[in-house]
Amino acid sequence: MVELKLQKIFEPTRIGQMELKNRLVCPPMVRDYGTQEGFVTQRSLDHYETMAKGGVGMIILEATCIDSPRGRAIRHQLVLDDDRFIPGFRNLAEVIHRHGAKVAVQLHHGGGATPLAISHMQAVGPSSMDFPGYGFCRGVTKEEIKAIVIKFARAAERAKTAGLDGVEIHGAHWYILSAFLSPALNKRDDAYGGSLENRARFLIEVQQAVRIAVGKDFPVWCRINGHEFGVENGFTVEEARSVAVMLQGAGADAVHVTGWGAGDYTPYHSGLMYDPMGNLLDLAATVKQAVTIPVIAVGKLDLEYAEKALQEKKADLVAMGRSLLADPDLPNKAAEGRIEDIRPCLWCRSCSDSYIVGTYGIRCQVNAALGYEGEYKLEPAGKKKTVLVIGAGPGGMEAARVASLRGHQVILYDKAEKVGGQMNLAAVPPSKKPIREFSNYLTRQLQRLGVKIELGKEVTPSVVGSLHPDVLIMAVGGIPIVPDIVGIEKDHVIQWEDVLEGRASVMDPVVIIGGGLVGCEVADYLAEQGKGVTIVEVLPEIPLGKSISMMRRLLIRLSKKKVAILTGARCQEITDRGLVILNKEGQRRELHAQTVVVATGFRPNREHYQTMGGLVPETYFIGDCVEPGRIMDAVADGFRIGLRI
Repeated sequence: MVELKLQKIFEPTRIGQMELKNRLVCPPMVRDYGTQEGFVTQRSLDHYETMAKGGVGMIILEATCIDSPRGRAIRHQLVLDDDRFIPGFRNLAEVIHRHGAKVAVQLHHGGGATPLAISHMQAVGPSSMDFPGYGFCRGVTKEEIKAIVIKFARAAERAKTAGLDGVEIHGAHWYILSAFLSPALNKRDDAYGGSLENRARFLIEVQQAVRIAVGKDFPVWCRINGHEFGVENGFTVEEARSVAVMLQGAGADAVHVTGWGAGDYTPYHSGLMYDPMGNLLDLAATVKQAVTIPVIAVGKLDLEYAEKALQEKKADLVAMGRSLLADPDLPNKAAEGRIEDIRPCLWCRSCSDSYIVGTYGIRCQVNAALGYEGEYKLEPAGKKKTVLVIGAGPGGMEAARVASLRGHQVILYDKAEKVGGQMNLAAVPPSKKPIREFSNYLTRQLQRLGVKIELGKEVTPSVVGSLHPDVLIMAVGGIPIVPDIVGIEKDHVIQWEDVLEGRASVMDPVVIIGGGLVGCEVADYLAEQGKGVTIVEVLPEIPLGKSISMMRRLLIRLSKKKVAILTGARCQEITDRGLVILNKEGQRRELHAQTVVVATGFRPNREHYQTMGGLVPETYFIGDCVEPGRIMDAVADGFRIGLRI
């Protein structure tokens, strides 16, 4: 990693009357750790205190509902629409202030982007319409607008009473205030629709009401979209500049510039692996040219881009959300010059996808302690042990790292010639470099901790016996599933691993059996080389699984690369000419292919259960050898076992 000279990031600054120790901001990201009523939980307190300990200058608490249940967009979203919620926010302020960080709260109303399953009420928006992705919403009345303005102001008063340092008004993404700003969504013909001044009226009224409610010295600012990507007749950066000027005139102390994406740009504001670094930075820079109040930039920023943005005066503060979820200690490590000790974000958006798929609270692929900070504490082991880990994939490496940090003597074996396991393959398809960076991070940590690493060696019962370990951790991964198809043994049939490792020659055209994440990424990899690719999937639709955001964007990429996808198709036979299938209509069809790639998933590798299971009294099986999963699952297993032993 290139040595970074970080100067501007760690300079003090201010927003209004609020002084900040540095220019690093933890932006508002939904954690989904609240109760179903919207109260702050101990889980919330533990998490935010950990974020504050890491050295960030300011934390903006996640989108907090000012009008529940109608405006509540997330199942366990925090709420501040009544005085009974004040004690929880007072506790949050106390634990964050304890570590020298300032804290604000983002005030939020979901508007049309409020699921009926959560609010159990008819959603409201600027106009009566089928709100993209959510269903029908009705146009809010002028009387309701006035009531919502008052609710924002009252919520801001409660934030001030709770001891918070400021409030941010959520006027971005596609929630109610930004929906009014967007000409694509706002079809009103009254004083709140039509011209930009009219479309901005609701937001400006909220800003003015909040300012009056909290007084002139309490910091208040807004988050707005700098642009709506992939939206026909959407909000533009030129309009964002004008709205920022209006906000400054209405008493805003800063403006926080994000963006929104639909269609091919879903979810561009989050910054996926496929998106360029600093993807929203130019929006902040353009808005900054129009105002004199501080501008907060956000959007897939690493330390290098963040520092450069400040140096070039594209922004006054920088928000690095998902990077702080991956490693809350990022600011402290950066200040100490320990850049290579920072755990890298994968830019996979699995954090936000967690609550979308129904998990209670967000999780992280690389940080198993996220959301469990109060339970998962790295403390010295009571008894030092010799720990043998077999398998140097993400689960085995994480188990070795945590066990070593706790003082155990750790030996890590793998039959491969390099560490990383399946991460070495996962990093090969286009834009997957962050996975290699995470593997490299784990490797550096193990080396610095003095973990003994033995590669290219098969571990047998006799080897285990000779090492006399106190603990044995089996992280030997999964075994590729070979489907029972006539002709599967033919020479032009290869496993997906052989493709990504470069062990097999892939002749054009290609048919891939299996349309899960692996099959689609192999298709992306081969299509990038100009090969004609067809994916065959037995399910009625390509499964999004738990990686919803990545899969949606990946499918868009495949469509643009002319990859054919056949769903509801059953493989009948592999011939010398290609693959015979039964399509969803039950018709027999032969797909021409010179290469057939099998990508039908894994099964647990349980070959060692009996041979190794009884050798060491304290034995654990983790990762894919128990149940095939994602990097997240393997890392979580490794972390938990490392804490347990």
